[in-house]
Amino acid sequence: MTKYSVQIVRRVADKEGVHPTDLDDTLGDVVDPDALDQLMMSLERNQRDSVGALRFEFCGYTVRVSAAGDIDIQ
Repeated sequence: MTKYSVQIVRRVADKEGVHPTDLDDTLGDVVDPDALDQLMMSLERNQRDSVGALRFEFCGYTVRVSAAGDIDIQ
């Protein structure tokens, strides 16, 4: 599976209609990408006990990553 941080950057770039390297901001400006990936992979391993979501702003979008691993970008 592709890292969550990579998926988020790609999806935001798709919404913007640009290449991921052409985004105005980097994910690292708002959240630690390695910590995000580690947290989500840990939740995947313990999914039956996982609840909640992580929410942050990135490039003008609200990004929500649920404990179940779903990524929503609005």
